[in-house]
Amino acid sequence: MICRAHLVLRFSKPVSNAYTFERSLGQGGIGQVVQATCHRSNAKRAIKIMSRKSDPSGFEISLMLKLDHPNILRLFETFEEPACSHTYLAMELCRGGPLPNYAKEFFPPLEEAAAAVILWQLLGALCYLQMQSLSHGDICPANVLMLHFDKPPEQNVTKLIDFGAFAGSRTPDIPSTGLVMRALLGWCCGTKGSSLREANHTSKGPVADAFVYSEGGVAVAISRAASDLLNRFAGAEFTAERALKHKWFMQARRGEVPRRKARPRRSPKKDEKEEGKADRREGKARGAGGEPSEGKVDKKSLKRAQSTGQLLKESDAKDRKESKDATKLALRLETSPSKTRVAPGGWWGGASVNMLNFIPRLRTFCAGPSLLRTMLLVAADALDEEILSPLRAAFQRLDGWCPDGVLTVDDLKHRLPKMGCKEVPGDIDRLLLEADIDGVGVLDFTTFLAIAVGTQEVASTDLGVRTFKILDRDQDGAISVNDLEVFMNKVAKLEDLAALLKDALGNSKPLNLAGFLGILTKATKMELEFAQKAHPEHRLSPAALERLNLALTTSEGLTHPPRCDAIKAKRRIVDMAAEKRRKEQEEKRRKAEKRAKSRRRKERKPVQDEPDADPLTLSLLVESSSDSSESGSCPIPETARDRTDTGDTAHTVDTVGSIDSAAVTFPVFQQLLHDHQRLLVSL
Repeated sequence: MICRAHLVLRFSKPVSNAYTFERSLGQGGIGQVVQATCHRSNAKRAIKIMSRKSDPSGFEISLMLKLDHPNILRLFETFEEPACSHTYLAMELCRGGPLPNYAKEFFPPLEEAAAAVILWQLLGALCYLQMQSLSHGDICPANVLMLHFDKPPEQNVTKLIDFGAFAGSRTPDIPSTGLVMRALLGWCCGTKGSSLREANHTSKGPVADAFVYSEGGVAVAISRAASDLLNRFAGAEFTAERALKHKWFMQARRGEVPRRKARPRRSPKKDEKEEGKADRREGKARGAGGEPSEGKVDKKSLKRAQSTGQLLKESDAKDRKESKDATKLALRLETSPSKTRVAPGGWWGGASVNMLNFIPRLRTFCAGPSLLRTMLLVAADALDEEILSPLRAAFQRLDGWCPDGVLTVDDLKHRLPKMGCKEVPGDIDRLLLEADIDGVGVLDFTTFLAIAVGTQEVASTDLGVRTFKILDRDQDGAISVNDLEVFMNKVAKLEDLAALLKDALGNSKPLNLAGFLGILTKATKMELEFAQKAHPEHRLSPAALERLNLALTTSEGLTHPPRCDAIKAKRRIVDMAAEKRRKEQEEKRRKAEKRAKSRRRKERKPVQDEPDADPLTLSLLVESSSDSSESGSCPIPETARDRTDTGDTAHTVDTVGSIDSAAVTFPVFQQLLHDHQRLLVSL
C-alpha cells in the first residue's frame, strides 16, 4: 500500500515537458520560484528552481517526503535532469505570498486576534516537527506563506516553507518563533515589525502598566497575555505544545483579545503644523469660489469668508479629537467594551465538513481492494482548494486545540460525535490499524483526506478523470501494470501488481476509464451497505498484521530506513496518548475511592455517649487492681499516656500504685476496666 512519500514522483526529464512557466513569484538566496501550470491536471503549482550545489545530497527533498501536515507546504513532483545543473520542485501554490507582504499590503492593520490565529497555525506545524524530533532551523516571517491573498487572516491558512540546509534536529525553533510573534504584534498597528523595541508607556489609566512596543513614535499596545507568551518564548525549555496551551490563545477563542478598529496617527512635525496654519490663514481670505480676493471685498464675501474660517476651525478641532480618540482606542487592552469573537472557522481556515458518513467510508477504505486505496490516495493528493478546505478544517478540528498532526483513537472517540457522527464503533482501533500505512493505528493528513472525500465525490466529479490521468503515466487511455509500478515500485513487485489488478477487476487486463469508474461505483454501494446495516467487528488482514509487526520492531530499535522516523514518531504519539489515558483512569479511580470513603464516613452512625462512671464502682475497681498487683501473682502492664477530653493535660496512670479517683477521667476508666478484664481472664 502506498503512502504520501510514494505520491511524490521523481523524474529525470526536463520540467518543460510537464509544466508551462508563467511568471516569477520571487527569488531567494539559493533559488527562484515561478508559477507554472501542469499539462496533465491543469493545476497551478509553484516551481522552486535551485542549484544542486546548494543541496548536493538532496536533504530538502528527502525531508519534505516525510512531512504530511495541513500547515506545511506540500511537495508534488521533482525534476532532476542529468544534463542540467538545477533541480525543480513542484510545490503547492500560495497566492497570499510571504507574511510581511500579506500583512502590509492586503489587510493593514492586523488585529491581535488575527495574529493569534496565524501564530496558532504556525505552532501546530512546529509541534508536528517536534513530535518527529525534527526542526526547521530558519523560522522567520519570510518563510511563512499565506494560502490566499483575497481572504482575511481569520479565513486564511498559514504554510511553513523552506526546509533547506538549516533544517535538522539541533537548531531550536521556539526563540525564532517569538520573533515572528513580535513582528505580528508590530503589524497590528501597521508598523514594519522588524526593528521593534520594548518601551515604557507612562500614560495614566487602565493602560499604565501595559506592555508596549514603539517604533518611530508609534505606540503599539498588546494584551498582558500576549506579553507573557512573548517572554516565555525566550525560555530554554519552552516547547510548541506548551505555547499552544497558553492563555493568550484561549482568550482569543473566547473573544477577550482586543480587536482594534482604528490605527493611531503619528504626531505632525513642526513644518507640517506651520503649513497647516498658513493654509488656514489663506483659506480665511478666500472667497466662495476658492480664488484669493484682490483689494477690498464686499460684505457678503467677507461674511462668507468668516463662515468658511469658522468651519475650518471646527473641522480641525474634530480631526484632533478623532485622532486622540483613535490613539486611545488603539492603546486600550482588556477593558475594551466591544470584544468581538473570532469566527469559529477562522482557526482552521474555513468551515469544516459534516462527518456523518466518516465511519462507513472508513470501513469501505479498509474492506476494499488495494487498488481502491491507491486510487483514493492519488485523488486526495489532487484535490482542488474548494473541496480541500472543509476537509482540512475537519482534520484540524479532530486533531484538537493542541495538534500533533495525526488522528488517534482518542481524537476520533472524543470529537467525532461533536461533528455529526452519531456513534463511534468499538472496533475503531482495529479500523485505524487497517487503514494506517505504517501499522501504528493513527491517520495521517493525506490518508484522512482519502477516506473523508468519499468514492461518490471522486466518481461524480472531474476529480475522477484527473485521478485517472495521473495514474495513466504513459497516456495510452488505460492503467496498466507498468503505470502502477511508477507509484508502487517500492512496496510491490510486478506479479503483486498483476494480482492487484486481478483482485479489483477479475482479470489482469489494463484498466480503462469505464472500469476505473466502475470500481468507484462498487465502493459507493459498499459504503451505503455499511451505513445501513450493522456489521461485526473488523478482523485485521494479514497485510495489516505484517505492518503492525514492522511498526513494533522498528520502535524497539530495529531500523527500517524508508519509514523508520515516521513510525517512531507515530509510536511515540500513541504511547503518549496511552500514558495520558492511563493517568486519567488512575485519577478517576482515586477520586472514586475518595468519594466512597467519604460516603461511608457520612453513613456511619454517631457513637452514643457512655454514662458517667459511678465513683463507688471506680474506687472499688482501683482498690482491687492495687491489691492484685501487690500480691505479685500476675503483673498488670503499664497503660499508655492518655489525654483528657476537656484539655491538653496528660495523665499517666500506673496500675501498680494507687491512684486518685478525682483525677481519673472516663477514657482512663475505660483503660482500667480493660486491664481488669485481661487480669480476670489470665486468672
